[in-house]
Amino acid sequence: MKKLLNRNGAGKRNKPATVAAGLVWALLSCSAYAQKSAPLVLEPGKFSYSFGLSAGWTYSFDEARARGLRLLYYPEGCLLREATSVIYIGEICHSKCSGKLDAAIQEAIDGTRELSPDMRVASAPSLKLKAGGEAQVRILTHPLESGQSRDTLAFIAHDETIVLAVLTAKDTDTWERNYQAFKEIVQGHRYYNCGRPGLSKPCK
Repeated sequence: MKKLLNRNGAGKRNKPATVAAGLVWALLSCSAYAQKSAPLVLEPGKFSYSFGLSAGWTYSFDEARARGLRLLYYPEGCLLREATSVIYIGEICHSKCSGKLDAAIQEAIDGTRELSPDMRVASAPSLKLKAGGEAQVRILTHPLESGQSRDTLAFIAHDETIVLAVLTAKDTDTWERNYQAFKEIVQGHRYYNCGRPGLSKPCK
C-alpha cells in the first residue's frame, strides 16, 4: 500500500511509511503478553491520541516503530506470521488539516490503486466515536490469484492531523469477525491537543 501512511512523529524526518497490503503481518515477531491499558500516541508539543482495546488483540509500539508506523495491533499469541489480519495506525496530514479530509481519502485510495489497479472501493457506514465525532470508512478489496485480500480504512479528522487506522486482511473469510475488533478499537479513539488543560500526560 504505497505511501498510505506518512509518519512525521519523531522530529523532522517526514519519511513515508510504505506498507504493502499482505506483507505487514509476515514480519511480526511473537509476543507473550497483552497490554491492559489503552495505548497513547504522543506527538510532543502538538497532540496525543489513544485507541480502544478489543478482546483477543494486543498492540506494540516497538513493532510499529520499526515499520515507520505509530501503533500496531495484532491477535494475541505466538506464530503471528500466520495471522490473517493486523491493524496499523498513523497519520496522513500533519498541519492545518481542517477541511482536508476528502482530499486525504482520495489521495490514499489513488496511491493504493497504483499497486492494485483492479481493486474495488466501497464506502461503509461511518463509525461513531465514543468521545464524539466519527470515522469515515472505505473498504478496498484486492483480487489475487489465490482469492482476494481486503483493507479497511478509517479516517479520523482533527484540526492538527488526520489519523488513519487500517485493518488489513489476507483472508476475507474472517473479515467480519476482525472488523468487529477493528470497530471497537476505532470507536475508542480519543484525541487531545496540547492546549487542553489537565492532560494525564503532558504533550511537551
